Amino acid sequence: MMGDAALEAIGLAGFGYSVGAFTDRENGRNPFADALTRVFAYAQESAIPVVGKLTGAKRARQNNVDGAFMKGVVSEVIEARRQSGQRYPDLLDRMMYPVDGPALPDDNVVEQVLTLFVAGHETTGNLLAFVTHFLATDPELAARVRAEATALTTNGRIAYEDVAKLEVTDAVIAEALRLWPVAPGFFREARQVTTLGGYPIAAGEWVFVLLLAVHRDPAVWGSDATEYRPDRWLGGFRPKPWAYRPFGAGPRACIGQAFAIHEAKLLIASLVRDYELTAHGELDVEENLTLRPANLKIGFRRV
Repeated sequence: MMGDAALEAIGLAGFGYSVGAFTDRENGRNPFADALTRVFAYAQESAIPVVGKLTGAKRARQNNVDGAFMKGVVSEVIEARRQSGQRYPDLLDRMMYPVDGPALPDDNVVEQVLTLFVAGHETTGNLLAFVTHFLATDPELAARVRAEATALTTNGRIAYEDVAKLEVTDAVIAEALRLWPVAPGFFREARQVTTLGGYPIAAGEWVFVLLLAVHRDPAVWGSDATEYRPDRWLGGFRPKPWAYRPFGAGPRACIGQAFAIHEAKLLIASLVRDYELTAHGELDVEENLTLRPANLKIGFRRV
């Protein structure tokens, strides 16, 4: 459900297009949403050593069909906009009508859109799932998030400019990203011979930065480093940049970080404001290309 929420959010906010993730149809969800889900699943499985070679020709053919179908849908959206001449306050409009420089070719725009759809919904959906689990297991913390969100709600909505004021919600999200960053880590290549932690590293050798260890280092986070404690983020606390990198680092860091955090804060605050969450079962985490809760069951009761 959280993945669908993130998928719909990025579709509407970025491209003015509803993927129909929550639309009840006779044969299931919107075909675009289903195709996107299959494409991402195929991408994850095919990237895993050994397992990737076993995905099979049939799934590869289906992946090609799904990819072509999604490109066709995005191309139709672009052409419809061009024919109507209507302008929209979203990312697609910026790519079609850049303020400076020439417009991107349509095939490039299509690839950019699909990349943002695929990469932008899975990670945010996983984050939302982790946060709802933690809030469902801590009614007092959920009550603080609800009170904060209620105080900033006007006519049933939280205004764009008020999202930055959701400090408790922000801490709840930051702490979830600390314990369970949706990307388990990232690689770095040594430019020259060096020593790291007492280990010799040759030039050109790769090192994997395991965020699950970095984010739980007692020397940085204290004796309760393995505990979920959002209050550590309140009062102006900010760790050293190297100690907290849930969105990666350097020029290849996640370009959608600001959007993802804004989206997550708004969705979590609105959800907890209107619903009481109940956890069913323990947190079980699975790893593919990303980290995500497995078999997560949360009860929702309108407040």
